[in-house]
Amino acid sequence: FVDENDQMEIRAEVHGLPPAPNPLVSWDLTAELKPLSFRLASGPPLFFDQRLLTARCEYFQKMLDETATWKEPSVGEVDLRSDPHASQESVLAVLGFLVADVFDPKDVSLALSVRAMADRFCIVDLVKCADDALASFLSEDNVLTLLGELLDTGSEVEAACWKMLESDSKLLVKQQAMLDQLIEQQPALAKRLILKFASLIAER
Repeated sequence: FVDENDQMEIRAEVHGLPPAPNPLVSWDLTAELKPLSFRLASGPPLFFDQRLLTARCEYFQKMLDETATWKEPSVGEVDLRSDPHASQESVLAVLGFLVADVFDPKDVSLALSVRAMADRFCIVDLVKCADDALASFLSEDNVLTLLGELLDTGSEVEAACWKMLESDSKLLVKQQAMLDQLIEQQPALAKRLILKFASLIAER
């Protein structure tokens, strides 16, 4: 509308937006406070409230259930020392997500590690956040690295990696050094690449 000074003013109300989720809504504060430690290959263990873990993650609900036969409740510890993805940074990111529903990785390495941890703990929303981050990081320089880590996950990032390679076969030539390493360390992916491009050549 136009006010008394002949200035136009526009007002609007937005309806129907969903309320922001509250990650702590199901946190039972009447339950006894019990910390659970996460033991890592390097650095001190991390301690976290079991109540929040069970409120936010079905995997930990099953693990920490009183009737469960898992060893973790009796020792009060999750041993991650053999998990190559479980660094202090990645585990802190996973626990931070359970508190605040936020994950904003600074690089590909952290996004891959957190995705692997989220997949292990069946935290679907965090897997999605990690995939979104990886999609934004995807480039010609890291497409083989990402594909190697995400092979057979069925994720949209894996599909984007294949699409990028199929659209420009010269990418493999540009990454000759990476291919040599790939053949040695990830023969399954190397075989898949050979079959994929043999099929593409046959179709032409």
